[in-house]
Amino acid sequence: MACSVATAPASADVSGPQIVSYLNAQRASQGIPAGIVEDPTLSADCSQHNNYERINGVFGHTEDPSKPGYTAGGLYAAQNSVLYEGSVWTSTNNPFETAPIHLHQLLSPWLDKMGASENQGYGCATTLASRNRPPPPADVTYTYPGNGATGWPVAQTVGEGPYPGVQSGPYLYVMFAGANLNPFALARATGATLMGPDGPVAVKTVDNYTPALLNALPTGMWVIPVAPLKAQSTYTASVTASVQGYFGTPPPRTFSYSWLFTTTTTQPPPPSPSQVHAVRVGLKASKKGAGGGRTKVSFSGKIYLGSAFSQSKCYGKVTITLKHKRTTVATKTVGVRYGRCTFGQSFTVRNSQLKNDGGRVYARFTGNSSVFPASSGAAVF
Repeated sequence: MACSVATAPASADVSGPQIVSYLNAQRASQGIPAGIVEDPTLSADCSQHNNYERINGVFGHTEDPSKPGYTAGGLYAAQNSVLYEGSVWTSTNNPFETAPIHLHQLLSPWLDKMGASENQGYGCATTLASRNRPPPPADVTYTYPGNGATGWPVAQTVGEGPYPGVQSGPYLYVMFAGANLNPFALARATGATLMGPDGPVAVKTVDNYTPALLNALPTGMWVIPVAPLKAQSTYTASVTASVQGYFGTPPPRTFSYSWLFTTTTTQPPPPSPSQVHAVRVGLKASKKGAGGGRTKVSFSGKIYLGSAFSQSKCYGKVTITLKHKRTTVATKTVGVRYGRCTFGQSFTVRNSQLKNDGGRVYARFTGNSSVFPASSGAAVF
């Protein structure tokens, strides 16, 4: 499963060799096998897909052969990569830190070769094109953070997975590898604990059997502290899992591992109520004849967040209701463009449903319900 997120506005381009070197350094710093080789052909494929997205104003894991900028290489990259919008990948900032599905793919111990490109406001890094690193001779557990890591964040709010928009402690990533295993092996979490300065910490787990994540994650699991951790404190994490081949060969075997990490000195302040509720929707609408006695109503909108939240944390859905006077003509739910906080959609309706041009478009923000309250806006056309 390839994935996509959006981040910040674009700046200078970043080359494939640069991105791969940044990822290698990040992996090595946490004890995860590095030495990933940058593949110029795959990087060129990524660049072509970025160009296709820019030309067509789209973002996603496919290409339409009928549209300008289509290439076979670009389509291959689209289907085998993690994608993002915005030039934000640096030696100290991975754009997928709050996108756990994407980040876990980039941390896979099987990844041996990849292409990448960040250009024209779009970014691409292949994670499924080459996972042929030889397995270790004995069973090994890799983690992020690694054993002995320091300065780890105390809290995190991610934009995907089973718990999007919910503030928690930092996600702890676990990956299993060993003889006779391959990238398609499956891990089932059988135990997880986290001990801190005040005793046991409540955690949740995610693994390869979590609904909707099958084939989306490397062989492994996540340990998610339910609440933010304590600053400048050392924690001990322990996991056990049953790991087997995708078709049951090799048969299940148990992995067990414990490690330490220390949190940063900074404790994030909770947002004030006034900041949390500072959400509003701006909406524009227009209409034109669609032929056959029908009218096409198009709209675009933007969600404006309070100062407690960055645009990169904007995601979710918007429910759009098209009304004539008090009568509902049509309703659609559309996704918010992650990071940009924008959305758009069109209706095609019968002219008789919009008598006297009295139509009005209403938008209600329904995403991020655990973080943001519902907010509404309207536009007259």
